[in-house]
This record gives sequence, structure tokens and C-alpha cells, in this order.
Amino acid sequence: MAEKTRLRCTDPSITLKLPWWPTEVSRTLPAWNVTELERPGRRSLQVPSTRTNDEYSLGFTLRNVDYRESVADLLNDLETLAAAKNPVQLLFGDQVAGLYRLDPPQVVIIEWSTESQPSVADVSLTLKRASDAQINVGLVKRIKGRARNMARTA
Repeated sequence: MAEKTRLRCTDPSITLKLPWWPTEVSRTLPAWNVTELERPGRRSLQVPSTRTNDEYSLGFTLRNVDYRESVADLLNDLETLAAAKNPVQLLFGDQVAGLYRLDPPQVVIIEWSTESQPSVADVSLTLKRASDAQINVGLVKRIKGRARNMARTA
């Protein structure tokens, strides 16, 4: 049997397993933004300039089978994921959707347990595709030999 929806982060090592499938999943697909270049005496030219990010919006209700049980541990895991520096991996069952960064989650507590803990919470998440760019930072190597004067000859 396939697992439910999960949000997984490697640092800190935490996985938020949603007890239920999300009730609302919307996705904004990446596309090109277009800039118009004015040309005197001609029609303006539309040129692709930048690409928009892939984005997911998830709406779900955090609750257990017994709705009176607390979901405070799930809310703590969600808070830890939102504060993580590393991107979060989004998984729908066995399918990996990719690495995303979380916008601040919106949580509305609907029910409280008898121990004064939240037992049912409505959660809205927005996940934006994480950049895969890696910047190499380090010492600049000194060029020795005949190649060092190549930049000067122009």
C-alpha cells in the first residue's frame, strides 16, 4: 500500500507524514515571463525574459482517527520544517514531486483536546521550487607558467 503525502527534510532529519491526503492541491507550472521591446515604426517585439517558479499550494486538515487526540507533535514538526534552511522534499505516495522551500504556513486551530492541546487544525502551505544552483566558493588558484600573461595580450 502506498504511503500518504509526506514532507521530508534532511537537516534537521525530520519527516512530516500527513495522516490524510490533502483536500486541496493546486500547482502553478513554470512558464516564461514576456517583456515587450518597443520598436519605432514596427510592432513591439515580445521577448521571453525570466522563468516563473514551479509552486504547490496544499490545503489539509491535521487530525487523527480519533479527532480528540492531540496533533501538537505534527504542528511542532511542521514548525521545524518551516524553520529549516535546507529545502523540503515533497512526496505524494511513492511519487517524488521535488525539492521545495516552504513559505510561512498558515494554521487555524479548529478543535481542542481535553488536555488543552490542538486536536484538529486547518493548514495551508505554499511550497516554491528550490533552486538547484550551486555556487563554488573557495580560494582563487594562482596561474603559473605561460598562461598567466594571456589576459594581458589583447
